[in-house]
Amino acid sequence: MALLSTILNIIYFIVVLGVLVFVHELGHFMAARSIGLPVITFSIGMGPALKKWKWKRFGDTEFRISAVPFGGYCMVSGEEEDTEEDNTYYSKTPWQRIWYCSAGVLMNFALAIVVFIFSFAVFGIETGINETNQMGISIPGFPADKAGVKTFDRILSIDGEYILSHNQMANIVNAHPDEELNFLVATPIEKSIEIDLASSDMVSINGSESQLIRDIDFSDVSLGCTMRYGDTLVALEDLTAVNDTTPPLDDEDATDWNSVQCMVESGGVLEFDHVLEPREITITPVQDENSGTEKGLIGISPLSIWTPVNFFDSIKLGFQSIWNIFVAIWAFFLGLFKGKTAGIGGPVAIFSILSESSKFGIAKILTFMGYLSVMLGFVNLIPFPGLDGGHIMFNLFEGVSGKKIKRTVLNAINFVGFIILMGLMVLIIIRDIMNIF
Repeated sequence: MALLSTILNIIYFIVVLGVLVFVHELGHFMAARSIGLPVITFSIGMGPALKKWKWKRFGDTEFRISAVPFGGYCMVSGEEEDTEEDNTYYSKTPWQRIWYCSAGVLMNFALAIVVFIFSFAVFGIETGINETNQMGISIPGFPADKAGVKTFDRILSIDGEYILSHNQMANIVNAHPDEELNFLVATPIEKSIEIDLASSDMVSINGSESQLIRDIDFSDVSLGCTMRYGDTLVALEDLTAVNDTTPPLDDEDATDWNSVQCMVESGGVLEFDHVLEPREITITPVQDENSGTEKGLIGISPLSIWTPVNFFDSIKLGFQSIWNIFVAIWAFFLGLFKGKTAGIGGPVAIFSILSESSKFGIAKILTFMGYLSVMLGFVNLIPFPGLDGGHIMFNLFEGVSGKKIKRTVLNAINFVGFIILMGLMVLIIIRDIMNIF
């Protein structure tokens, strides 16, 4: 099962990154065609070509599917090497070159808008459930993940205080940055269980002392409550059947336990979705430097559900999401230059987050894909040699000043920039791997 999950996550990773890069390079391809710039090669993937072909409609452009399923490129005439042809990249005006260089970024932003609108229209809007001690994603690289907290784990107690909700957990963590806290964490095991109770049986609720089942007031039971019966620990909100019948559930108030109360007073069979396996761990929250206050973080999101929205609201929410990501990325880079953020994650971190997102289904994968598309576009706009932003900067200088930069100088600057980017990527990958272990 674990092997199948890993294989699926690898497929998700390849597909998501493949789509993002394909759309980016397709933007360059379409822009080149719009200004009459010949495209020599359009490749999906990198490395040696597995398949090559040409379409009459696109002239001499060679299309490739390459061996390494990461990345891709759109090579146009005269961009990388000198040629005797008249119609080349550098024969175009600076403004045409800027259009060509920026088209990939614009396509990534357009893809993100389409993905978000589609996700909202089909799946709805994601809403956090704070009234349960079951957590959502354990974010890779954060203290909780490093300590072994998994997605969907339950935080039962912190320093002896029983936890019933995500908000309660967050308040404690926020108040103790850089302080070691003792957590009791439980992992749900994917197997249903039946508990045959008698009114004289002893059970423990929320870690309290054991008491007679008939003496428990189930009207006080809420999301986040657990019950221990002998060596078996279960979450009461996982109750799915009582005496082979489904208990009355209220979507807003979680569960109406009145009928359960009547049953347990005389004994009966309770069926639960999961068994919980508890363990004690220590976690030291890190400070949230971006909040402007000394607040602790461990990197756990609340559990979430998807609430349907109409199509017009999905369009509005799609553009709002793009704007919110722009604001968040801008704040991140400002913090990065001030030394107040943890840095940038690379392919390993992306794979880890995508693997966690896949546990919540296609809606979460699409949301993460939209975020990555915006991030890819934003990073490519950075005015650094080797990136689209660097090419835009040089062409903008030429367009405003009217002075051309020598090809040899441009090639040297871009080569150095490329080497620096590759070195930075290697360092990021090494850091990501070290964070995992």
